[in-house]
Amino acid sequence: MNDSAIAGRRELGLLRFLDASFWFSSALGFRHSCTQYNNSNKKYKGSMCDLVIILTTMPDDARADELARTLVDERLAACVNVYAPMMSTYRWKGTVERDAERQLVIKTTRARLPAVEERLRHLHPYELPELIVIGPEGGSDAYQRWVGEVTD
Repeated sequence: MNDSAIAGRRELGLLRFLDASFWFSSALGFRHSCTQYNNSNKKYKGSMCDLVIILTTMPDDARADELARTLVDERLAACVNVYAPMMSTYRWKGTVERDAERQLVIKTTRARLPAVEERLRHLHPYELPELIVIGPEGGSDAYQRWVGEVTD
């Protein structure tokens, strides 16, 4: 088998895996977490799809911790995880660069997203900060409610 045939088989296998994962998740009800809920005992009411996860990177521990603390203190995020140092390789202005960074995982709501983005751009030292928003395919209803409550 030549290299292109092997690559094609790998790609087909990945597509089959992703397709199977989608149907498996659907069968278990994970894709149905975006339902409306209304619990009169709770202050926060809204769609389960309100939870979003934002990924960004920072160049060092001090600035990563400062950003995490600021977002939580200002109720823009319910929780921010700061991962251990990692090496990032990327192309910037025509040159391949390699630098140590910290990955931040920010849990917030869709309603708070514009404010988080504005604050992130203001506090971030990079000219072009990473800002990737991910919506959940499923998750704990109680956790998603908590995120909504503490960022309200």
